[in-house]
Amino acid sequence: LTILAAILPAISAYFVLSAELRAYAAHSHSYALMGRLFNHALGARQASEAEFQGLVRELGREALSEHAEWLLDHRRRKIDPKAG
Repeated sequence: LTILAAILPAISAYFVLSAELRAYAAHSHSYALMGRLFNHALGARQASEAEFQGLVRELGREALSEHAEWLLDHRRRKIDPKAG
């Protein structure tokens, strides 16, 4: 029981640190945001041709911006693939 009491905080700290390094919460938030944007665009497909093309262009720009943020975030977080 004493060994278990000593090991459990270390295991918990490992999982918390791993989740922080891999940015699960940030990814989840950005994926949900992009999902809402694309669902909104899907609902607007009944718009005129010019309006829909403008919307698709804006979605493309937003996707590129999101990718740039993702890339910068991952460059800041040096994840060792061997660390598991």
